[in-house]
Amino acid sequence: KSRITLNLNIATAVILAIIMLIIYLAFSKFRKEEFHSGLEGSVSTTKRYIARLPAEKLYLVNDFLTNEGDDREDYIIDEAVEVYNEAKIIIYRSKVPIKEPIPSEYFIDLQEGKSVFYNRGKYELIASKIQINNKKYYVFTQAEDVRGHKNLQFLKLLLVILYVLSIGIISIFSYVFIQKQLKPLDDFKMKIRKITVSK
Repeated sequence: KSRITLNLNIATAVILAIIMLIIYLAFSKFRKEEFHSGLEGSVSTTKRYIARLPAEKLYLVNDFLTNEGDDREDYIIDEAVEVYNEAKIIIYRSKVPIKEPIPSEYFIDLQEGKSVFYNRGKYELIASKIQINNKKYYVFTQAEDVRGHKNLQFLKLLLVILYVLSIGIISIFSYVFIQKQLKPLDDFKMKIRKITVSK
């Protein structure tokens, strides 16, 4: 009876662990995709503002975004944005700076024209190349998904608590269930003990 109960509990614990791991990984992937979508939206907003300036006044993009940027949509809280021209000279930096300098290989990765995502510790960064008036610009947007990570931590805590409670409830249920199902064997065992040489 003990072996059956133990095996049942182990099997249940493994299955529950797999299910909860799948839930956690699925939410983690969803959080990442949602955050990346927000970063891409921020790049699109920056691109629209750059496109509004005449080619001969692109050097004013820093003042333009700083003064006119209040109506930009807040896709990400405390995002850091930097824009570089073809010569890889910075022409715009947001009030919240990108703390670590942009490595040269990030510019090389953008040669194919696709946006690239990077994990930089607790920060996530999107690098994108845009072309306006036959000139190339490199936009880097970096932010920390504070809300997403808090939700992920809360989900992890919730799943651990549910896992422990579930194992406890299932252990009690399986013990009672096995005792009830195997009661005829207990009765049979008691009858066997009463058998003697004379009886």
